[in-house]
Amino acid sequence: MKNLKNILMVGLLVLVLLSLSAFTVNQTQYVLVQRLGEIVSVKKDPGLYFKVPFVDNLKYFDNRILTLDWEQPAKFITSENKYMMVDSF
Repeated sequence: MKNLKNILMVGLLVLVLLSLSAFTVNQTQYVLVQRLGEIVSVKKDPGLYFKVPFVDNLKYFDNRILTLDWEQPAKFITSENKYMMVDSF
């Protein structure tokens, strides 16, 4: 009986550690993985990933809203064959 309790406790501990180490990335997100304050990786593809519990921190960013601001305006041609200067988009 004591052996069964030990097995159940170890199994429960393993399940808790697995739940703390797994995270998901949605299609509309980027995830920045930081280990002790340093950037380790950026997860851009949707799916299930794993991290080191209590060491890695996650920061989620929305990839639907992205503003680019260039120092020099870019020149584009429209469908009416007119030039358009774009500073940021």
